[in-house]
Amino acid sequence: AVGGPFGSRPEPGFTELGGGEDVAVVFGAVAERRQVRFGYHGEQRLVDPWRLSYRNGHWYLAGLDHGRGEAGEERLFRLDRVEGGVTPAGERHAFDRPTGGAAAPIPTWRLGDDPEVEVRVLVDAEQAPWAVASAGAERVVARHPDGAVELALRVTSRRGLRSWVLGFLDHAEVLGPPEVRDELVGWLEVIAAAPGPAVAGREAR
Repeated sequence: AVGGPFGSRPEPGFTELGGGEDVAVVFGAVAERRQVRFGYHGEQRLVDPWRLSYRNGHWYLAGLDHGRGEAGEERLFRLDRVEGGVTPAGERHAFDRPTGGAAAPIPTWRLGDDPEVEVRVLVDAEQAPWAVASAGAERVVARHPDGAVELALRVTSRRGLRSWVLGFLDHAEVLGPPEVRDELVGWLEVIAAAPGPAVAGREAR
């Protein structure tokens, strides 16, 4: 996570990454454990900001969205899509940051703003330990007798999911939902049919 005293000047190099005033406000709020308010997808959000990350040219805020259920829900927000700016809310040290899986780096399948969908992925026994370490043990919904595991991933970046799944080559399979599986299969068919280096054929297997 990126952090520093609230309202302080960012460290050299920070502003070079872009993001504007909203990033600076969140930067301070993360450091002081101060809640923030902002508009997102037409709704006003009150969020406990856990960590700020910069990936693929964008700033992402991970935190607890108090507008989702009685206890809130962990969400990921892309800061350049915030509506009306970010403002601090409440006192310092208003919440505790999570530990364990929720404190881990943001996975690739969460680094996007696609409508969230739960995707089931089957990974065979050879690669199961790595998949569980990458996704988190809390994502395991089934363990098969042969050692394979089934994972339930909350996906907001289908491109990121595709990249992660293809990293396993033929050791992983998207089980559903059907539209996500069909999208991946269609992409692989296009890659397999296109002329190019041999790696494209290997990814398609």
